[in-house]
Amino acid sequence: MPGAYVNFYDTNGSGAGGANLDQNGDALTSAMTQIPAGSHSITAAYYGDNSFSSSSNLTPINFTIGQLATTTALTSQQTAQSLLLNVAVTAMGTGAGPSGVIAFSSGGSVLGTSALAIGTPSNGMTQSTATFDASQFAAGQYSITASYGGDTNYTASKSTVLTLNLTADFAVSNRGITAQTVAAGQTASYINDIGVSPFFGYSSMVTLTCSVPAAATTCSVSPSTIMGANGIATVMVTTTSRTSVVGALPTDLQRFGSGMGVNAVTVLFLVLGFAGLARTRRSGLKGNLAMASILILAGMQFVGCGGGGSSSPPPPVGTPAGTYTVTVTGAATAITHDTPLTLIVQ
Repeated sequence: MPGAYVNFYDTNGSGAGGANLDQNGDALTSAMTQIPAGSHSITAAYYGDNSFSSSSNLTPINFTIGQLATTTALTSQQTAQSLLLNVAVTAMGTGAGPSGVIAFSSGGSVLGTSALAIGTPSNGMTQSTATFDASQFAAGQYSITASYGGDTNYTASKSTVLTLNLTADFAVSNRGITAQTVAAGQTASYINDIGVSPFFGYSSMVTLTCSVPAAATTCSVSPSTIMGANGIATVMVTTTSRTSVVGALPTDLQRFGSGMGVNAVTVLFLVLGFAGLARTRRSGLKGNLAMASILILAGMQFVGCGGGGSSSPPPPVGTPAGTYTVTVTGAATAITHDTPLTLIVQ
């Protein structure tokens, strides 16, 4: 007899499973945790084998499975630019979790719905969850409840009131290009990388600007304004190549030039003075010319001894190598939001 099989039937139309007979002719099913709630009548039938004929017991075992009570909990995840409503429907039981739809309401009006993700039992408890993105709600104050309508196995339930105060706002964020690397003199392009998104009914204009702390470097945003705070922009950062300062003179030449102007004038006056004396005193012409020559040589010596020296070459002019943070700012009346980009200059 071991190995013979007994089938169990539920007279409400659903199968109830089956079990093998043991050596004593007994059959015991596993726990029927998936039978739905409601009234049930179970019968059994043995179809026989080579040694025994079939038989059945049409006198049913009657029982009723009631719906399990549920509790619905509503929580929120809110930032200045987003709002998620999270729901958990929980029941004490060992079957699959509650199924169905959650309705979110405020002031008697349904704001939206979300289907439950059916959970599996754990530690004698089962739970299903749902999430609703409420980021596009209009600005204002809400008293939100989450309602679960129940199913064949679980009763309906409703959450407590969740009060929210939503203010119109917008977000500024990069859309995937976080860093650019360029050589000095090149332009870093963050094409269509800045996204501006409205939240809670924001519809005014947003002005976009950018700044970078690198010397000899500029940046711009195009477009520079976005109406309705919903759009995409490009950031361009232009660097300058590094070159040495041209035309700077060494220190000794600068001193020579500054001293030469004064000393040359002095010598010129001395020469002219002695030339005048030479005209009036022709008898002493040779002596005066000799004296003038001596004074000219002395003046030149004086200029040449004006001092020497040298100085270090000036630093190169251009965008220094390094890593910089480019700050993109979105501004509107009383609202400002930033997002960073990275610029690497080689």
